Amino acid sequence: MLRFTKFTTSAALGVLAAFSCVRPANAQTLAGVTGDIQIAGDFDGDGVLDYAYWRPSNGTWYVHTYAHPTILITQQWGAPGDIPVPGDYDGDGRTDYAVWRPSTGVWYIKPANGGAVITKQWGAPGDIPIAADFDGDGKTDLAVWRPSNGTWYILPTATSTTPEITPFGISTDVPVPADYDGDGKTDIAVWRPSNGTWYILPSNGNPTYSQQWGTSGDIPAPADYDGDGKADYAVYRPSEGNMYQMLSSNPANPVVQAWALPIHNLSSKWNIGTLTPGLYLRVFGDFDGDGKLDWAVWRPKDGMWFVAPSKTPAAPLEVQFGAPGDVPIPADFDFDGKTDYAVWRPSNGTWYVLPTSTGTSFTKQWGTQGDIPQFGDFDRDGKVDYVVYRPSDQTWYIIPSSTGFPTSHQFGAPGDIPTAGEYIGGDVERTNITVWRPSDTTFYIRTGGPNPLTKVFGALGDLPVPADINDDGGTDYVVWRPSTASWFYNINGDSSTVYQIQLGVAGTDLLYNQPPLTTFIGPK
Repeated sequence: MLRFTKFTTSAALGVLAAFSCVRPANAQTLAGVTGDIQIAGDFDGDGVLDYAYWRPSNGTWYVHTYAHPTILITQQWGAPGDIPVPGDYDGDGRTDYAVWRPSTGVWYIKPANGGAVITKQWGAPGDIPIAADFDGDGKTDLAVWRPSNGTWYILPTATSTTPEITPFGISTDVPVPADYDGDGKTDIAVWRPSNGTWYILPSNGNPTYSQQWGTSGDIPAPADYDGDGKADYAVYRPSEGNMYQMLSSNPANPVVQAWALPIHNLSSKWNIGTLTPGLYLRVFGDFDGDGKLDWAVWRPKDGMWFVAPSKTPAAPLEVQFGAPGDVPIPADFDFDGKTDYAVWRPSNGTWYVLPTSTGTSFTKQWGTQGDIPQFGDFDRDGKVDYVVYRPSDQTWYIIPSSTGFPTSHQFGAPGDIPTAGEYIGGDVERTNITVWRPSDTTFYIRTGGPNPLTKVFGALGDLPVPADINDDGGTDYVVWRPSTASWFYNINGDSSTVYQIQLGVAGTDLLYNQPPLTTFIGPK
């Protein structure tokens, strides 16, 4: 079986960023456990943000106010599977406890001032809840964005009888509502991953406009970073660990800000030297050729590879290869039994390979900007092939190692996410062309026959991250659910058992892409 790190790009990555006051739990010092969801809100109404988090496992809110940080306030409100949507729904200046239930589309709101509980059905399964003030009355509105038809459904208050229904966006967009014009009202807005463009529908009646800022694979994170009362365009780039901001006060001078969380010293646990705090991506490969996986990470900011060989005794390996913005794709490109250092560069569609056997690098231009690299052994000759998936035409472009002659296969539909792997039992030495369709949460596996093999797995809003969980050589079905910070996986397509692991980032955990990268998005 060929080992390599899978990278997928999806609008699902931006779902968390859509909740402007909800962030994944990061390395925390006050309290919290793995899997908690961090909340920004003013629960005591003193005009200063408080530190809070919501625990999906028991539906409990934990709040440390800014004025009294040592006092822990707890409030049970919500249930496992809910999505926290804190906001000031009654306009008293205090953040209220609120959750939205995806299974029923019901909002449950408990005012922080002890007022009457509000329950309102607004939305449907598959919607994305938006807690924002679209009419500028100082109260949080009930709103959802429906990816299936690109429509916004806004209810100014829970007692309103006249909702606002506005088509704006397409199914693969990411909702990014914010006050971009500074009029005190939240504007309807989406960010399009395919072209990195922001589309804004101003609340003041001005015409719709757009702004290109970001690229495929980024996570949009709008906020007022310069304090001028207007939301700024900002994207977080996981491949580098950087935040790119176009400030409304100074758009001609973009700001690039390192935004990765610190990690602990790896030297004692992994014996690969002392790594400085920063962002590291977990990569897989047999770099020493002993038939066993080595433990390795790649640092996006400078392209450094750190490898702890499984062969003993063996000194740790540190190799610089790649640049910020590259995608690491380690595999055995020269077929000598050892994994080579390799990256794919989205800007020019070029594969850069540094063989471990010779140390002499070579390049292969295959792909173009906007493509997604996918690789494995598609022709079953035991060698890795060059493969890219092009979302614009849903086509797989492959250079098989057995012939060297390019081939193409149209497989997929608009909005699909490529998830190549070895899914078919008895044929685990061949990589299957596969896509996951967010609209129906189904894996479609090309079999060579008239009909694809299908596997329904996951839920709307999930992100597919297939991997060989049980290390048997076959690819297992895996999805990451941002709303609950959980992994769901199914071994070898066995539909009788679905496993769930709830993960966040604890203070002593590593930041890499397996377990999931949950970097803090937005200003503190």
